[in-house]
Amino acid sequence: MPEVKTEKPHLLDMGKPQLRMVDLNLLTVFDAVMQEQNITRAAHTLGMSQPAVSNAVARLKVMFNDELFVRYGRGIQPTARAFQL
Repeated sequence: MPEVKTEKPHLLDMGKPQLRMVDLNLLTVFDAVMQEQNITRAAHTLGMSQPAVSNAVARLKVMFNDELFVRYGRGIQPTARAFQL
């Protein structure tokens, strides 16, 4: 029986055609969250709602195949992978 692949490919495994499908606006959200280290403040900075930023971060996590941010007190802290990006 062939193995079924359930994991989605992440950004670094994508070829050029797939990379064109990446929403580059997510990188703006990533930058704001890195700067603010708080989803709500990042949303305010971007003029977006908190749920919209949370959704964007969730998409980034899938795209980069990493948690990217972990809760720390009242904010979030970037993972080592987030700092690499």
